[in-house]
This record gives sequence, C-alpha cells and structure tokens, in this order.
Amino acid sequence: MVQMTLRVAVDDRACIGSGNCVEQAPGAFALTDDGVVTVIDTTTVPDDDLLAAEASCPVAAILVSEESPHP
Repeated sequence: MVQMTLRVAVDDRACIGSGNCVEQAPGAFALTDDGVVTVIDTTTVPDDDLLAAEASCPVAAILVSEESPHP
C-alpha cells in the first residue's frame, strides 16, 4: 500500500493575512512581516489540521493536495 502525503501551498497574491490557518495548524504556517502567510513545516502537523487550515481560509489562498511519494 502506498502512503499518500499532503502537499501544501499558499497563494501569496490571494492571501489577506487573516491568520485562520495559523490558528488551525500551529507550526505549519506563519505570518510574514508583509502580512501574508508562508508554509513553515507541514511534516509534524496532523493532516486533519492542514485540511482545517485550508477550509478556514476566507479567500481560498491555501491549497492542500495529495502527492504520491517518490520511489
């Protein structure tokens, strides 16, 4: 059985810096000095928290997708 991993991306042009994702998935995201969110580390954050962060973004600037691991 192949384990799927999640890939997380932030559209910094769409991000309004609401911080919802930072609250939903602490450690995965951080607000920059410019007021937009950046991905820090998603490897230690539960998948459910990453999906909650995606759902909580008011402008849909976070994209979480499944990615097959490389052989």
